[in-house]
Amino acid sequence: MDGEDDDHHLVKFIQIKSDFPVEHRTIYPLNVAYLNYNNLQSTEVKSNIARSVDNLMSLHAKDKGIIHTTSYEQLNFIKENISQINARRLLVTDPEIQGDEVIYQHENSIRPTVLISPSLHTGLDLKDLSRFQIITKVPYPNKSDRWTNAKREVDQE
Repeated sequence: MDGEDDDHHLVKFIQIKSDFPVEHRTIYPLNVAYLNYNNLQSTEVKSNIARSVDNLMSLHAKDKGIIHTTSYEQLNFIKENISQINARRLLVTDPEIQGDEVIYQHENSIRPTVLISPSLHTGLDLKDLSRFQIITKVPYPNKSDRWTNAKREVDQE
């Protein structure tokens, strides 16, 4: 790469159709609370999130699923503030344990286990292993990320 800047790499964009029909990928925004940093420190807001998660898990009592949290602190609060029956279904990722191990447990359990993690949001195919997903908060894009900044230069929104 004679004299080329190492930061420039070729990128290929691939777009494929989803395996899931549109009617099977409905999103139900619950808007439990406005979740900025300050509100996420509030015990009342965290309790409302935990209650909503508990209700959704009960609605899907016989289904495997996944809960995406934004931190291990949020994960632990949810785990400690939901019903025991639902808490026992949770398979928690841990920074000390390989994620594959937890996914293997989820895949091979005959119980309706539910993964809960702040770090299982990319590269994971749960086609037959997640009948529902709970996203506690959509994370803000990382402003220091060069890809995010490049996109913001094209479109501020």
